[in-house]
Amino acid sequence: DGKVGLKDVLGNILISPIYSGFSEVYSYIIKRGEPVAAFNENMKLGLVTTDGNGTPITSFEYDLLMMLPFSPYYLCGKKIDDNMLVGVLDKNGDEIIPCTMDKVYGFVNDSIIFKKGDKYGYWSIYSCCSEPIYDEIDIDEECNVWVKIGDKSGYLDIDEDIWLYEQRSV
Repeated sequence: DGKVGLKDVLGNILISPIYSGFSEVYSYIIKRGEPVAAFNENMKLGLVTTDGNGTPITSFEYDLLMMLPFSPYYLCGKKIDDNMLVGVLDKNGDEIIPCTMDKVYGFVNDSIIFKKGDKYGYWSIYSCCSEPIYDEIDIDEECNVWVKIGDKSGYLDIDEDIWLYEQRSV
């Protein structure tokens, strides 16, 4: 009936043949035991398990769904009119960055920078997350996060809460 599934290199069934396809099926993208992005019959994407059943983890609402390289996270996207709004999912299917952003800048040094309009936001694995409120944002060679809001700038204190604690000339 045109449905496809996935097997590993040993022939073990990861996902029964119940989906219309998969967004990525490269061996370096599918991590053992981690979910993959599958297309339903309407060609919408959702995350599904690789436990042999292919149980949906998310609803099939995405137009883009792919693993962020070198991370356990997934870039998700929804096409609204002619715009693709993006966000980030964890392996449980939770949107850790809402799928309402204009751009997500990869996973680097345990952090993700994202943009909505002309403002930037920041997320890290250390439970540090901001709304897109910054005019500028940069991560230096020591992984310190520098931000600018209006004429004020400083570094984010990631160990406690987000706040500016040190000035730097701009």
